[in-house]
Amino acid sequence: MPGLALSAKRQTASLKVPCFGIGITMRTRTFVGVHLGRKRCPHITVVEKTKCMRPDCTYEQVELPDPMCPTTQWSDWSPCTSTCGKGVTIRTRLLLLENGPEKENCTRRMELHQQKECINPTDCHINAEQAKEVCVQSPDTGPCRGNYMRYAYNPQCQSCDAFNYGGCRGNRNNFLTENDCLHTYNSIRGAKVSGYLKECVLSEWSGWSACSVSCGAGFAESRRQVISEAQNRGRLCSKKLVKHRPSTMPSC
Repeated sequence: MPGLALSAKRQTASLKVPCFGIGITMRTRTFVGVHLGRKRCPHITVVEKTKCMRPDCTYEQVELPDPMCPTTQWSDWSPCTSTCGKGVTIRTRLLLLENGPEKENCTRRMELHQQKECINPTDCHINAEQAKEVCVQSPDTGPCRGNYMRYAYNPQCQSCDAFNYGGCRGNRNNFLTENDCLHTYNSIRGAKVSGYLKECVLSEWSGWSACSVSCGAGFAESRRQVISEAQNRGRLCSKKLVKHRPSTMPSC
């Protein structure tokens, strides 16, 4: 139409949703130097809208304080429980209540312990030379006060013994399973003895069974199996293939 001009389209609004979901983005243009352009040219589009999508939202969960169950602030996150690779870090808080029914009730209601995955950048692989140094170190519980079962090589007994790890620092004579510990020790022997040596190989422990009784006090058990026997002077299999722990069912 003579006498009418339009400006170039420009972006005027971004996505209308802050995160996950379908939103819109739009651009507009205006009539240039024309009075009542919209009325004179109602057929001309001055706004364009298109759909768009944003990624998932991430929310920081906010916990409202409970006046009936006052607590301390969360502690700092602990050092990673692993001396190499994946582990967990934990933080805790305490109830500000005297011992009694109210504290017991709040202990059931309130989250007082949190943990999340962490990674220690130290490489978990130990070669034969490193293993010679690691396997003569005494088990070190570290300065933290956790209670995690780990295994350390005992050079006097030539066995892998369980010990309680506090959860941080310590040294590398610290293995998550007995098999991991034995495998590291085997790498030393394998470097000294020809390839004819074959060590015992055990499966991992199974999950805990159901309680042995339907009421009262009983026990649950976990088992492991011999995958392959030792050969040619290799380390013999541990005789401990079953372990038990107490379990309690409702009163009879």
